[in-house]
Amino acid sequence: MRQWSFVTARSIPGAFVLTACFVLAVAVESEEAGVSEFPAGFDSEAIQRLNDHRYRIGDVTVDGEVGEVHIPAAVNQDEGLIELIACGAEGKRHESVLVTHIRPMHLQVALLLLGLEQGTPVAHVGDSVPPTGERVKIEFEWDGAGDGRFPIEHLVRRIDTGRAMSPQPWIFVGSRVENGMFVADLDQSLITTYRDPATILDNGQPEGANDELFEVNTEAIRPLGATGLIIISRYAEP
Repeated sequence: MRQWSFVTARSIPGAFVLTACFVLAVAVESEEAGVSEFPAGFDSEAIQRLNDHRYRIGDVTVDGEVGEVHIPAAVNQDEGLIELIACGAEGKRHESVLVTHIRPMHLQVALLLLGLEQGTPVAHVGDSVPPTGERVKIEFEWDGAGDGRFPIEHLVRRIDTGRAMSPQPWIFVGSRVENGMFVADLDQSLITTYRDPATILDNGQPEGANDELFEVNTEAIRPLGATGLIIISRYAEP
């Protein structure tokens, strides 16, 4: 199996050199490789430098100074049962709170170049065995509201308690390459409440095996099409 080694922001003290992370990526052969291949078909021309610390990969922004990845998104569903918090434009929009027009591969590349390591996805949809990988915090901020960011879980409500989903760490499992294709680009699942082997960020909590537990939090959601920013950062372990 081919494993990709990266020079990351964490390995360069006092600097965030995103393009170097990409250019210095070196493919090494390893039979024991535990890391999935770098997404096939990634175009380095998608990377744009904004300043010394901020880069854009397609429509995904990476801020190395504060250690965050930013994704533009809009309200896709304002009521009903959900299995995802966010999906791509061609994804499972009948069960996702938010939709974004980013390319899923760009999100995965951004998370890798931020210094996160992808883990191991579940074996099948709704797997009772949780995924493994680095934990991240996900927040949301409405455009132009001035209310500041809040845990993205507040957009979701538990059906059994009627309360908002509790803030939790999410698992960066990373999507995989099959037959030369990046699966998340096809499936378009980005942040899933119901475990999915094709997603990029999955639910590691026991509730992740239940597809009838979560719905849109109608007390927190805004009208269809309302826009905001998904903010992803490394989870601060207590």
